[in-house]
Amino acid sequence: MELYVNASDNIRAVGKAFDAWKDGFPSSVALIGEKGSGKSTLSNLLTDEIFKEQKIVNIEIKQSTWKIEQILSLFGSAFEIKDVNRPEHIVNALNAMEERIVVNLEGLQKLYLRNINGFDALDALWLIISETKGKVFWITTCSRYAWEFLNKVEGVETHFTHIFFTDALSDAHIQSVIMNRHDKSVYKLNFEADESTRKSRNYKKRLNDPKAVQEYLKEIYFERLADITEGNTSVATILWLRSIKKVERRTITISPFQPVNIETLEILKPETLFTLAAIVLHDTLKVAELCRVLNLTLAQSRVLLTRLKSRGILIEEESGYYLNQLVYRQVLRLLKRRNIIH
Repeated sequence: MELYVNASDNIRAVGKAFDAWKDGFPSSVALIGEKGSGKSTLSNLLTDEIFKEQKIVNIEIKQSTWKIEQILSLFGSAFEIKDVNRPEHIVNALNAMEERIVVNLEGLQKLYLRNINGFDALDALWLIISETKGKVFWITTCSRYAWEFLNKVEGVETHFTHIFFTDALSDAHIQSVIMNRHDKSVYKLNFEADESTRKSRNYKKRLNDPKAVQEYLKEIYFERLADITEGNTSVATILWLRSIKKVERRTITISPFQPVNIETLEILKPETLFTLAAIVLHDTLKVAELCRVLNLTLAQSRVLLTRLKSRGILIEEESGYYLNQLVYRQVLRLLKRRNIIH
């Protein structure tokens, strides 16, 4: 976490919101960003630097939790409240506490299902947050595209006094994230040129200066990496690691950057694109949940998800199917070009 770049501004801003809450001003915070943009890392930094003298309750939503009984059960366990069957029971218990607390709620995007009856858990959460702001400093995380969708249908931003974004890293910051980590090692870097670069005039005129060649190749590599990752730290780091061709004699050879081209995988049918969009909006979905979102049969839903899994686009875990980080950015670009997400 000591290598996390550009967190200081958000840490200071959350600190000011927290100070206002301690002084009696009802405050609540939302941390927004793409999957892999550092929301959880920022939450951990806040725990260590801002909330270290305050009791904190961490609640991570690991799978779709859109029914009201699901969120009540989750909160009942987290707050050690028995016999919870209404949101008001949570409200009364929290307001009856002697000490004020911080609640770090990770995964707001998993508290709904894009279905006419899929917002009960969120509605319960809004009630609980609004009625407990005096006793609880709420800080939540949410993926960017779920946040934008929920803003349109639920006005989610009205429930928070402070909103901060974690996925606005510049090209220079992306390079800093990677190089800061590499500089902790004892290895030198050796960037290789691809065929088109070797034929370029800019490359040829540097051939008599090996150091200049390496600086030029490094510049090209990070320009291409920044272009495909668009400020997403996690995606950038994964692609950097996949670029390592070999390690020998304390030298790491970096092969030319080659992003995955998902458009060669024949996934461009409308039902497939809408499946990918649903995964982006919810982070994870199970077969039965995709049925509800897209109004499919179980068989149709299972075929769509398993086909994308077999092609390496989705990964399946107990919590459901989610996007492979290696193709995350390419999928987003494809969906944006088709005006399916914005």
